[in-house]
Order: sequence, then structure tokens, then C-alpha cells
Amino acid sequence: MWAIAPLVAYGRRLGAIVVYDGLDRHPASGAFERSDLEHLSALADHAALVLEHARLGDEARRHEQQLAEQSARLRELDRLAAIGEMAVRVAQESRNPLASIAAFVKRAHRELPEDDARREYLEIVLREAERLEAMLGEQMEYSRLQRPSLEMQNLNGVVQEALQRFSESLVRRRVRLLKKLAGDLPELLLDEHRIKGR
Repeated sequence: MWAIAPLVAYGRRLGAIVVYDGLDRHPASGAFERSDLEHLSALADHAALVLEHARLGDEARRHEQQLAEQSARLRELDRLAAIGEMAVRVAQESRNPLASIAAFVKRAHRELPEDDARREYLEIVLREAERLEAMLGEQMEYSRLQRPSLEMQNLNGVVQEALQRFSESLVRRRVRLLKKLAGDLPELLLDEHRIKGR
């Protein structure tokens, strides 16, 4: 004799409890008694609730872990942003004294006689000051990069326009370009001006 009770919690089907009572049951005995079926149904309801609460608990723990990871990433991004801002301030503040050093070195270099061995040292200092100035300029340029202007765009159209823009230059350089564009690309979130190179 078999009895089946579905495991359902909050409208979700989770499985079933199946009871077999055929080993010791006398063939003449009838079906399960009503009270047995009621107990089986109550057991199935409790089991379904336990399973569903366990699933919800696991899901909540996963969400908490994801939130903790996202918070950690945000903290790291904030830290990197602060380091970037500090680097920009250092670059800005360093350019003035560096310009003064370069100006004094140029003046001292001009005032030394042509055959003075110290001129070579001043030339090295001047070259290094110019190198530092270039590095600081790159840092400042990088800090001025604008955020991308993202819009849903057809990538094939953006690529076609970019190729048309550079086609003359490619012909002059005798570059042969083979283009193969997929026709079924979906629209993408992108900054067409950066892709086309302004």
C-alpha cells in the first residue's frame, strides 16, 4: 500500500513524501486510515516549511556575502580614487618648484664658460627636470579624462563610420583592409566617440 503527500511551501512544489506499508500489512486490511493520512499530510507540510526556510536562509546568506563583497569593492574603489586625487594634487604642486629648478639650471648653464666641465652636470639636471615635467604632464592629462558617454548603439554602424573616417589614410599607406561584420549583433552600451577615435 502506497501513500503520497506533496511537499508544498508558499506555493512552491519541493517534492513529495512517499510511504509504503506493504511488508507487514495483511492483504485483507484496507487502505491507510484517515488519521494516518492526516499525520502524513501534516508531516509533509512541516517538512516543506523546513526545506523552504533552509533554502531561504541559504539565499539570504548568499545575498549577505555578495553585499559584503560589493562593499569591499566599493571601499577599494574609494581608496583608489583617493590615491588618484592625491597623485593629481602632488603632480600639480610639483610642477611649480620643478619649473623654478629648471629655470635656475638654465641660467647657471648660460653663465658658465663653454669649456667648463660643470656644464655637463647642469645639462643632465635639465634633461631630468624636463623628463619629470613630461611625466607630470601625462599624469595631469590622465586625470582630465572624461567619463564615457554610454548609449545603446549599433556596433556595426560605429565601425563603418570609423573605417570611412580613416579610409583615405589607409589608402595612402597602401593598407588593404578586409572587413567582415556580423549582421545579427544586438545593440551595445558604448561610447561611439571613443571607439571612433573622436
